[in-house]
Amino acid sequence: MIDFSSLNQVQQAARSMIQRDLRFLYTVIRNVDPSKSNYIPSLLPYLGVIVDGAEDWVKSVNNSCKNKLPIPQFTMDEEKFYEQIRTSVKLWQLDYNKIYDLLEQAYSESNDYFGNMCNPIAKKWHLYDIYGVDTVNGALCGNTILCKYYSPFFQYNGNNGEYIKSMTEIGGGYIALFDAVKVYQADDSLKFNMCDYGGLVKSPVGNDFSDKFVLFSILCQINFLIFCINR
Repeated sequence: MIDFSSLNQVQQAARSMIQRDLRFLYTVIRNVDPSKSNYIPSLLPYLGVIVDGAEDWVKSVNNSCKNKLPIPQFTMDEEKFYEQIRTSVKLWQLDYNKIYDLLEQAYSESNDYFGNMCNPIAKKWHLYDIYGVDTVNGALCGNTILCKYYSPFFQYNGNNGEYIKSMTEIGGGYIALFDAVKVYQADDSLKFNMCDYGGLVKSPVGNDFSDKFVLFSILCQINFLIFCINR
């Protein structure tokens, strides 16, 4: 744990806010099973904001203080990873047409990948799933097209889970150093479920990309904030 006693009041307030954010990440780590939902990929933009922001804050403090805070520095690969996922949160700051184009690109990549995995007849009749949807207590809270956008490094044939795990180890270091290892009380009434759409289970917004899917993704994002973060 770092000795923050030399910080001024403003810096102490900032440290306290960072610690609370890191406690949130620690609570997620202790409570979320990555195999049962896409919660972690959906959370990546916020992970980037919290961890990359913590590093930026420490650099700023070290530039202005005589006593340097001994905190881990990002490797080049980690720097790239956190910059990518932190930038992805800016999707919703773009104008609608740009959001449409970016989600359409991710949707098309998913459609092409899963379409090419099936036999010609199934592909012709569109008998394959295009994307998955996460629900929490029945509320639509995420989809794999959004997850694809939030994960610029994602490869359909790659071991993305192991890559994320290796890149987020430094986040655990920040959690420990900021003494953010107390779990917030979690809502154990939340029930996570997943369902694939596009094949035998037709998408409620149609199997062709359209404005409906963009609006559906906006709804997923709003519900994710309500049900999965602000609880």
